[in-house]
Formats: sequence, structure tokens, C-alpha cells
Amino acid sequence: MAYQYKVKYRKTSDHGYADALSRLPIGTDEQFDHQEACYNVCQIESPINAKTSEKHANNDEILQQVRHSVEEGWPEKLLPKDAHLRPFFNRKYALTITNEILCLQTEYTRIVIPGSLKGRILQLLHDGHWGSSRMKQLARQQVWWVDIDKDIATVADKCDVCKIVNPTSAKEYVSWPKPKHPWERVHIDFAGPVFNWMWHICVDAFSKFPYISQMTTTTTAATISALATIFTIEGIPKTLVSDNGPQLTSEEFNVFCTHQGIKHITSAPFHPASNGLAERFVRTFKTAVKKNIDDGLQLNVAVRKYLSTYRFMPNNEGKSPAELLHGRPVRTLLSQVFESPKARLNPPAPNGSKFIVNQPVFARNYARGEKWVKAVIVRQLGNTVYVVNTAVGYFKRHANQLKPRNSSNAESFLPWIPPTNVSSSIQQQPSSTEAESQQPTQMHNSSIEGIPVRRSARTRLAVDRYAAPDFRK
Repeated sequence: MAYQYKVKYRKTSDHGYADALSRLPIGTDEQFDHQEACYNVCQIESPINAKTSEKHANNDEILQQVRHSVEEGWPEKLLPKDAHLRPFFNRKYALTITNEILCLQTEYTRIVIPGSLKGRILQLLHDGHWGSSRMKQLARQQVWWVDIDKDIATVADKCDVCKIVNPTSAKEYVSWPKPKHPWERVHIDFAGPVFNWMWHICVDAFSKFPYISQMTTTTTAATISALATIFTIEGIPKTLVSDNGPQLTSEEFNVFCTHQGIKHITSAPFHPASNGLAERFVRTFKTAVKKNIDDGLQLNVAVRKYLSTYRFMPNNEGKSPAELLHGRPVRTLLSQVFESPKARLNPPAPNGSKFIVNQPVFARNYARGEKWVKAVIVRQLGNTVYVVNTAVGYFKRHANQLKPRNSSNAESFLPWIPPTNVSSSIQQQPSSTEAESQQPTQMHNSSIEGIPVRRSARTRLAVDRYAAPDFRK
């Protein structure tokens, strides 16, 4: 041993007093660190559409009573037992049935949501962690149910992420008159370093439509490059408002604005309120992205979530920034609530189609064998795209790859039965560069009766392999 010890006896009275719990006997835990509980819940839900809403509405007793009253007519007065129908009775002249769905006709056609779908709709309204005012503006264009405003306020108040990230007070700075046209005046600013990056912010003063550029540096050249990329999409604005950053007051930036015909206006020094639109947007950007990150999203996904929800969220006038800037409504997940899925197995053939169903044709074959094989039209996918049935299976061919065939042997092919996997049973059209070199993987059999197998006639030379000299000799 490296050390020598000398053990001496010491009386108990000479030791310090031990507390009771330090000497409390505890039995062994046999299950400790021998089990691991792991719960992984994965829930995938498709967007709510008209078919889903109709299905849930058929299971809602209240909506079924309302629907019956709308179809048969409302009574002059409600009985005491029908007091729960009072909110619908007060809006009886605005309730309609559109496409078998109960709707509330106001400034917008709003679908009446069943009670079983309220939770999912509230999640869509609160997507991006916006406040109750924006949620109500969005709901007034798409959906309605009794006490919807109260439910929206409850969801916004109970969101812990919003409570933590939201500022204590909100301030507004109105320093510039509202422009008359989109992209007439834009405000720019830099945000950061935040989330370990610098961000270039560009906001349209008319529509409040934002552009965000993730930047590694904030030099004049990088700023000009970010603005030039945005201008290639939206065009050149008349006025550009910024602060007095060194990259924005340099001679190079002034030359850029002059060549582009842009009037560059800088705010007053040490007075960020003069560029209040960009400054306020920087604050909104930081807050909203922080919420999405706290909600478990990655940085790039959080930024995209913020932009996709902010750009499509209606303002107090009921118009979203994207609609104000581009002049058209935007299709979103929430707007699909009123859409009906159109899935027809055999759509009607458009007028002027070159071929019809059950017509015998010759189809171009890109595998080994004859270049044109006998086929029958079994389905029309579009104006010029067809599905044909041949002796080797189903082909998907363009009208240019089909030829009419005068034959009475069309009945020799079995009637077309939709396969379980249409995409795997229909041959796709190969590109022109690989049509001739395509391997015969699309044939069901390597040899087919009546179709000779073509072999290559080129002369094959023996392989001359490289032999290294024996270094041991």
C-alpha cells in the first residue's frame, strides 16, 4: 500500500450528533434505473375542408336543428326548450346553406363550425402566435360559431409563449403619410445581431408587406445586393427611408440610389421614431420569431412561419399585406375550409379530344420489341394525356405518342379496372435523352409472344485488363 494507516477507537459520545434522517433505514429499490418510459405521440391531420366540416356538422345536434329550421323555416317565436338556439335565431336572415354546408352570410361567407372542430380552428387562427385582434380579423372572413370572439380572447390570454415574449406596452409612431399606391415608399432597417445573425428588413409602407434577408455582414455591398434582389421581384420604389447607418450614407449607396432613380431619405439622427415603420417591424420580427422558436421550431422554419402568417393576416380593413401588394387573395390552410375536394376517377372528356375511351390505338413503346404496340384507351387524364391498356400493362402516353387503329379486336383486352397503385402501374414518359437507352423494366415479361426481342449487333471485343508487373522479380 502507498499509505500507512493507524486505526484508533473513539467513543460514541465524542462524535457529533447525527440527525434522525441520516440514520433512517431505507430498503433497496429494485426497479431503480432498470426501466425507461418513452412516449412518442405523432398526430398527422389533414387540412380541414368542406367535406370534413360537413361530416362533423352531421354529428352536431344543435347544427342539425339549425339546419332543419333554415330549410323548413324558423318559427315566429322560440319555445323555452329551444333557448340554446337563440344566437342562431337572432341571425336567421343571415344563415344560408351553401354546398350542403351551413354558412353565415355577412360581408364574407363564413362557415358555421361544429363544436368538435372549434379546437383545431382556434389552433389555425393562433398559428404564428398572433394576438386576439388579428385572430378576430382573420376569423371574420372565414369561420363563425357562437361566442367565437370570447373563445379567441381566451386562447390568446392562455398562451404561455405569448405571455412571456409579448412586450409590456405597445407604442405606435405615425410619422409618415400613408402612400396612395403599393411599393411607392419602402422603409429599411437592420435587426441584430439576433438569433446569431444580422437581418435586413424591408417593409412596404402601403401594404406593410415585409421582406427579410439573412445577412452575414452589413457592408454597403451586401446591403445593395439584398435590396437589388428584392427590387427584381417587386420593382424599384420611388422613395427609400432609412436611418443614418454608415453603409446607408456612403457614397456607394448614394450612387446606387441615383442610378435606380430612388429618392433616399434618412431619418433624424438619434431619433428612430422618424423611421418608425421599420423600427416597429424589427420589434415585431424579433418577438414573433422568438415565439416560434420557443414553440420548438428551428430558426429558418420559425422565420418562414412568421412571414407566411404575417403576410397573409388581414389588417383592420380586412385586407392582408399580400392582397394589398399583389391585388389578389392568397390561398392558405384556413381558406381551404370552404373548398370541396374534387376527386373524380374518370373526368369528362373535354371538347375536341383526339381520342375517346375504349378506342383502339397504337401506343409508342420505349422498351424492347416493336416501337408501336396495340392498345386501347381506358382513361383520359387531360386534354392530351391518356392511359392505355396494352398486352404488357398500362401506359401513360401523350396524344403525340398514339395513333388511331382500325380494328375490331378491342374486346380482346380486358375492361379497365383501376389498379391499387395507379402511379406504379402506368408507365411514365421518358425524356428524349434516355428514351432509346431505357432498360426494359416496364415490361411484365421478358419475352412476349408476337414481339421479337431485338439484340445488339455490334462487335464485342475481349476485355484487355491491366496487369501490373510483379515487383518481386
